[in-house]
Amino acid sequence: MKKSQWFLVLCVIFFEVGLYAQHAPIINDVDSSKKWEYQENLSDEFNSGSIDWTTKWFLNSNLPNVSAWKWNNASNLKLVNNAVEIQMSHNANNVPVDGTYFSSGILKTKGTFTTGYVEARIKGAVINIPGSDNGRGVCPSFWLYSDFDRTAAEGKTVYSEIDVVELQQFDYFNGVQDNVYDMDLNLHLVRKVNGADVWFRPKQNVETQKNRYTAPFDPTQDYHVYGCEVNETEIIWYVDGVRVASKPNTYWYRPMNVTVSLGLRVPFVQFVNNAFVAIDPITNERANKQLPAIPATMSVDYVRVWKKKEILSVPKIKDKKVGRQLFPNPAKDTVNVVLNDFEFNSKVTLLDNNGKVVLNSIMDNATFKMPIGFYTKGVYFFKVENSNGLFTQKLLIQ
Repeated sequence: MKKSQWFLVLCVIFFEVGLYAQHAPIINDVDSSKKWEYQENLSDEFNSGSIDWTTKWFLNSNLPNVSAWKWNNASNLKLVNNAVEIQMSHNANNVPVDGTYFSSGILKTKGTFTTGYVEARIKGAVINIPGSDNGRGVCPSFWLYSDFDRTAAEGKTVYSEIDVVELQQFDYFNGVQDNVYDMDLNLHLVRKVNGADVWFRPKQNVETQKNRYTAPFDPTQDYHVYGCEVNETEIIWYVDGVRVASKPNTYWYRPMNVTVSLGLRVPFVQFVNNAFVAIDPITNERANKQLPAIPATMSVDYVRVWKKKEILSVPKIKDKKVGRQLFPNPAKDTVNVVLNDFEFNSKVTLLDNNGKVVLNSIMDNATFKMPIGFYTKGVYFFKVENSNGLFTQKLLIQ
């Protein structure tokens, strides 16, 4: 073979390796039955030289509501050595903006996550002020949260939030004060109860929503990997690949945005009526003592997201190749989808009986398992379309 031909072959090989190589989750107790598919649209290595505000992250819109500080990504986010630095800033001359005295940054994906595995490599924020509050004042957070479904049926989830990790929160619970080594891995929830939206918080539901992990390291001094698997039955937390906590997944099925942010904590805020509220850091003696540590910065090396690839055992029907199936139907928790001629880049849509789109996604597998337990009971219409055509079928969720 000529040198030019060898060169061409090598170029093709290197191109294909670069195109199809995927990151693997950092999990020590890997279940060989789980096959992960890397989700490029929800992941970011931050190696491109600029933050992708066009396709991956929200810059100014659709950010979570907070009352103790303001979001200002233009001023508080920047790329440094292929990592994102998120900064908490004090307003110039302590001039309040809508009653707040600080601004911060946040990374929130434009796409959403329901089940799978999420992971981020994060370094906490240094708050080095000698005294009883040393290390505290901000909270580097990696979390998943949904929008509010005000139309949710009785007993169903209105809002779901999974805190993959909250660092430096210095929570106080049952007479015990956390320190910089303690991490919160909690669940938050709003359910429809007797027709009203009711909050369920970790401290009031310890067995089902609260986790506390004490790390063998100071998270402000170096990068560490924080991960969480969310599946149909369980939520599992990992730190540096080690499983550290788990809870049953009973209500956390709403599509959630993958989010990394730097928030304020005591002594710069107070927790009042289920929310953090601002205090003046100049007039408050305790906050004023911590103020020289601001601006404080956390760093995010990467954010990675995977979905689990489901391999279905497809039954044979009179030795004929199985074509298109949606089973069981009626269904309660999950439905199996088998569409042998619809593999790769198919648009999947689920509509309720009124024609409202409740699911709009892309699949690249001809067989997969779809969770449906969080949808209201009733008649739905399942639709798949790609270059091979259109497939629709009525689905009854019980």
